[in-house]
Amino acid sequence: MKKPDKRRKDVAALLKIAHDLDWDEVKVKITKKLAECLKLKKPDLSDYELTFSVPQHQTSPIPLANEDDFDNLCEAAIKCKDPQAKVIIEAILKKKGTGKENNVGSDDEDDGTDDDSADRPKKKKKGKMNFR
Repeated sequence: MKKPDKRRKDVAALLKIAHDLDWDEVKVKITKKLAECLKLKKPDLSDYELTFSVPQHQTSPIPLANEDDFDNLCEAAIKCKDPQAKVIIEAILKKKGTGKENNVGSDDEDDGTDDDSADRPKKKKKGKMNFR
């Protein structure tokens, strides 16, 4: 059972990456650090969304998805006196559907019943109180 969003804790870790590394080597280092922090055997980066920001230069998070993005990160970080960047890794939540919405090309016809009533919460009936 998953914890609610408010009870989940962020995990922070430091990782030094040279700016002259290839994007594939950077992905391997990030994957290893992710596995170490979250105690996973083989995390897949496609299950996570990576963004970065550079203090005082690029404050809003920008996607980190390919080699061009990594080059932009390095260019912005090198402008700083003390080169550093913040990389944020967030899990992509996969929605669990009931299957009704995902049926493409279904031959089921509308039978005329109103299914909206099943989705609405039932109103509580007010009981009569008799005072004597």
